[in-house]
Parts: sequence; C-alpha cells; structure tokens
Amino acid sequence: MGPSDVAPPKNKMLISLQGLRGAAALLVVIDHSLATLAEKAGQRVDLSVAFFIGGLGVCVFFTISGFVMVVNHHQDFQRQKVVSFVLKRVGRVIPLYYITTCIYALKLTLQGSPPDLQSLFLSVLFIPHPSSGSEYGQPVYGLGWTLQYEMFFYAIFALSLFLSLGKGITITILTFTSLVVANHLGILNNFAEINYLSQPIVLYFVAGVVLGFLKVGNWRLLRARHLSPTSLFTFATGLAVCAIWLFSTTKSNAYAPIFCISACAICMLTSERPSTGLTASLMMLIGNATYSIYLTHSFVVGPAGRLAAKFPGKMSAVLFCALTVLICSALGVFVHRFVEKPLLHAWSRATAPLLKRIYGRRAEIPA
Repeated sequence: MGPSDVAPPKNKMLISLQGLRGAAALLVVIDHSLATLAEKAGQRVDLSVAFFIGGLGVCVFFTISGFVMVVNHHQDFQRQKVVSFVLKRVGRVIPLYYITTCIYALKLTLQGSPPDLQSLFLSVLFIPHPSSGSEYGQPVYGLGWTLQYEMFFYAIFALSLFLSLGKGITITILTFTSLVVANHLGILNNFAEINYLSQPIVLYFVAGVVLGFLKVGNWRLLRARHLSPTSLFTFATGLAVCAIWLFSTTKSNAYAPIFCISACAICMLTSERPSTGLTASLMMLIGNATYSIYLTHSFVVGPAGRLAAKFPGKMSAVLFCALTVLICSALGVFVHRFVEKPLLHAWSRATAPLLKRIYGRRAEIPA
C-alpha cells in the first residue's frame, strides 16, 4: 500500500476517492487490531473476518493506485517522462518506508533477534525473498509486502510510458494478466520472485488501470451531476460493509472483487461537485495521510494490544478498534505533516537540477 495523488485533472482533487483511500488504510488498521487483540489479549476473534477486512482494504488501495497512475500520467506517454515518473515514485515511497523499516529493525535488535543483513538488504530493494520464521516474500518490516507489489507495478507502468497511451495501457494489462495466468498454470514455479509477484491480487491494479482509462476518456458511470463527495463516499463504503457482512455469513471471498471494484468505480467515474465542508475536509485529511497511517500503525497496535491484556475484564473488540483507529489516524496525520511532506519537499529540491538537465526549464519536478 503506497502513496498516490488522487487528482485526475490538475488541481481538481477527487475528495470521495481520497476518503475511500483513507478508509482502505483504516480497514487494515482494524484487521491488525483484531488480530493483535486475539494474540496479545486472548480475546476470541473471528480471524477470517479480520483478514478479509484487511485484504479488502489492500485491494481497494491497489485499484486506486492503478487508476491514479493512468489519470495522473496519461499525458506522459511517449514524452520521455520515465525518469520524472520514477523519481516521483521513489520520492514518495522510499523515505518513510526506510525510516519505519530502520525503527522496526532497531526494535528487533533490542529484543535480541536482529534481522540478518541479507534480508534487510533485499527488503529495502523491495525484492521478495525467503525469511526465517515468516512466509516467503515477507520483508523485515512486514507491512512492506504491499510495497513490493506497488513497486513492481510502477516498474511495468514506467516501461509502458515509452509507448503511446493506448499501447501502453494494453501492454500493462496484458503483462499482469499473463503473469497471473502463468502463475496459475505453474509456469513460474522455478522463478520464485516473479511467481510471488504474479498472485491474482495484482489484477486489482489492472482494474484500476481500466477505470483510469475510462476516466481519461470522459466515461461516466452515472450521468447525474453535482453529487456530493460525502454521498459518493457513503455509497462506496456501504458496498464495502456489505462485502464484509456477506463474508461473515458465507465465508466466501467471491464477493470481494465485485464490491471492491464497484466501490472504487462509484468514486472514480461519477461527477463530484466541489465541497469544502467538515466531512470533505476530514476525508482529505485522512486520505492525504494514508501512507503514514499505514506505515506507522503497527507501532500503536502492538502496545495497545499489550495494554488491553491488562485491562480489567475483557475489552470490547469494537471499543479497542475504535481507539486504535483514532490513535493511528492522529499519529499518521502528524507523521504526514511533519515527516513525510518535509522529506518529499527535500527530495523535490534534490532532484530538481537533474530533471532540469534532462527536460529543460519546464521540467516536471516531483512533488
């Protein structure tokens, strides 16, 4: 789960989509909160529902990521903007991830189980690898697994920028679809890293790319105009709640793709009127801080679980999740404002001379 700018036309932010992006991060927080409550406080929790909630959040975000890449960069195809694109992605993803990885590695070291240097090296390069005591592909800082998929998607998308818009989108879609088919047929079994990165979850990037291409072509899901961001966000999150309820009653994952893509499509392909109300501001605040919330929430959820274990009686799972969501959101907003944004501005200044040499005075500077 990586950072992205949800801004289709320049200076026109899709507020409802930013809200949905923030909600996706909070679904991951809820998932990890429930799992921690079960592990550290001994509470009885249906972990299958918890994992479904977190997985739904990741799928929503991957869909949004594919959409944003097309909408924000559709004019960069065949314009030699690959270096600019790569630098922008690097500046947005790497600094905060490296900081949180170092903090987590220090925590492991202080606990007497330091990560081995090879695993740490491969983790910061986003390369899936065998890890002792964890699943294949798991980086030192476990939350980085989504970034492995994000960076793989960015790499394929960057290569597509050498082509025209239509050809680039087609190649991107065919590449990921072919990889998933090859994975399913076992063709990639001898290529562990690519096999790992060819899981069906990458098709959510493809769904986002398709929705982005429709958006660029001015295709609308609903012809109605002037719908408020709040109503669109409410409708979209309502679909997500329906998916969670259906899973809790049927234990079937079949509903996830339908509801995930439908929720995203509602916010992506429906005209949204400008809004400056309190709800819209809150959606923007959480949406902008999504990456910081995602990468820092584990530093809250773990200690909170240990405190819950000492709570007299059993703490309500709903209350525990509500508190962790509030604290993680506050921490994420703080880190976004005082760490993530300053790092991004510093990266912009550092890379500006290089981009000016490549593209001239009108170079697009990562921001």
